[in-house]
Amino acid sequence: MQPIHKASEHLGLLPLELFIHIIALSVSPVGPTDALNRLERLRLVSKAWLLTIDSTPQFWTTIPNVTTTTRISEWIRKSGDSPLYIISHGTAHSLTSFMSLLHPLTHRWKAVTVCKDYQWYPSDFLHRPAPILENLTLLGAFFGPNANLCAGVTPSLKRVDLTNVNLPQNPSFLNSLDELRLHMVTCNSRKLSLGRVCDILSASPNLRRLNIELDCADDVCRRPSLSFPNLEDLRVRRPYGPKGWAVNLLSIIEAPNLINMAIESDQGPPPQLFVSWLASHSSNQTAPYYVSIERSHRGGASSDEKRVIEWSPRARLFLSDYDDGIPILEEIDRLGAETAPLSLTIEHRLCLSAYVGYLTQPKVDQDGIQKFPLPSLRSFHLQVLNLKLSWDWISSFAQVRKDVSRITINAALNSDPSENVRKWNASNEGRIINVISKLEWLSIY
Repeated sequence: MQPIHKASEHLGLLPLELFIHIIALSVSPVGPTDALNRLERLRLVSKAWLLTIDSTPQFWTTIPNVTTTTRISEWIRKSGDSPLYIISHGTAHSLTSFMSLLHPLTHRWKAVTVCKDYQWYPSDFLHRPAPILENLTLLGAFFGPNANLCAGVTPSLKRVDLTNVNLPQNPSFLNSLDELRLHMVTCNSRKLSLGRVCDILSASPNLRRLNIELDCADDVCRRPSLSFPNLEDLRVRRPYGPKGWAVNLLSIIEAPNLINMAIESDQGPPPQLFVSWLASHSSNQTAPYYVSIERSHRGGASSDEKRVIEWSPRARLFLSDYDDGIPILEEIDRLGAETAPLSLTIEHRLCLSAYVGYLTQPKVDQDGIQKFPLPSLRSFHLQVLNLKLSWDWISSFAQVRKDVSRITINAALNSDPSENVRKWNASNEGRIINVISKLEWLSIY
């Protein structure tokens, strides 16, 4: 009799499948290491629990490099023939010893994450075929010029995330992907040229998500357009280097079904892709769309990477403190249909007066009728440095733009939301109390 069926005789009236499901749910909210520690504690409840948990391979398929090779070998044994999810972070435990245990099992690798703060050589561990590998995340890896990841056999690979990685001369493993993130990637120890980036992207025409943050060398060669009919999420950031390559790249990308976008614009007019995104979504007469103009992030991960993707049309444009975002609002106003509901976020804090001034200044159309910019604006989110110093601008907007029904204010230097609301209501001798009473939504935090 198999151990798992023998153990099920001692679980009482609880069906074996339900017991396994309950155990799986109990470890699912925690990370891989904590999940394994929790499983090993649950094994101690009774002999029946021990036999059942040890005989269920699905509990042991995630293998983190967090302990001795003896303990890791035991987890691998319990995983049976199931696909493996391999994780190695930091330097506390030897990567060489860890990968030597898993190297003979590349045919079972489903996902591999190896992140080290210093340079390491993946060719020592990643040179055998991995036919079911789907996810690959590498940090600090250095591929030699002739390296060939997994002997070029990764037919199932769909998601790749590379940070501080030196690519081989022919990175064929980046072909036919669904999701790709390139963060400070080089080739032959040199920064990628724009042409090289285009070559990499053109090998995956079915990309759904693309995230690029590079110190990229621009070039003068004309590039054919890159068409991504399935691209839904695009993030392009230019942290360093020449200012032209990001705009040049965006100008040749065609993504008719793009939903979410976050780009750091070079100084100058809005990138072509940003404008085409606006034209596409503002022309929809019923679906709301969201535009956010924010301050560029210098160093570290962009905040958009830390947020859950919201699958409604949403574009985020990052500008430096000295860039003028008014032309972007003018472009939105030029393209926007009056009935397409727009939600606008301004987190470009040092330029608050210019944005509010533009939105509250009426203009005369061709029929001689005065209209405010962005007549479809329905929700307005402001981030201010100091609420007290921003009262006049916020009050002016609330009184003039009575068509905006939802206002959210994030004041960085205020900590008591209830006190902020009292200040709002009492400001300017109560001049805006009536305005507040007409709002559907007001949030100050």
